[in-house]
Amino acid sequence: GRGSLHLHLLLWLKHEYTPARLKENIQNQDFRDNLLKYLEDVVKEDLDLFRDTANDGTSTTSDIRVSIQETDSITNEVVPACLSTPNPTSGDFHRIFCKDVVRLVETSNIHKHSTTCYKYSKGKSDTSKICRMRMPRVLAKTSNIDLSTGQITMRRSHPWINNFNEWLISACR
Repeated sequence: GRGSLHLHLLLWLKHEYTPARLKENIQNQDFRDNLLKYLEDVVKEDLDLFRDTANDGTSTTSDIRVSIQETDSITNEVVPACLSTPNPTSGDFHRIFCKDVVRLVETSNIHKHSTTCYKYSKGKSDTSKICRMRMPRVLAKTSNIDLSTGQITMRRSHPWINNFNEWLISACR
């Protein structure tokens, strides 16, 4: 979320996989499918799968927040990031974990414009200012790779969600 510690990094895997080789291999459909499968496993830009898993049939998509009873007996004013992580030994861990991820993303990982978004737009009219975080983002039903540009677009069902990894957002609260 805004103001929280974060890291920008480029991680290059070993085996001397050069950008030229990546550009060549991206033309292969199997390679593209495997790359997208890997990226979708690591980077999320929507909550649909978490909502579907968290929904046990008794709640609606709009009511998918973790109940306080499932975390601890504390007041509902506690910021979700301050709650303890779900217990992995719980028999219902996966569903509770998914609810927790939805709640964390909804409360701390949805972009809201601030002056920081427009700090390089000085002197421009309000209508010509562009958010430097590129928000809102275009929705995409499926992840894909544009062969002509190499642009990777991840599946996105919400225009304001910052990308995240479910394990990191839960662990780093």
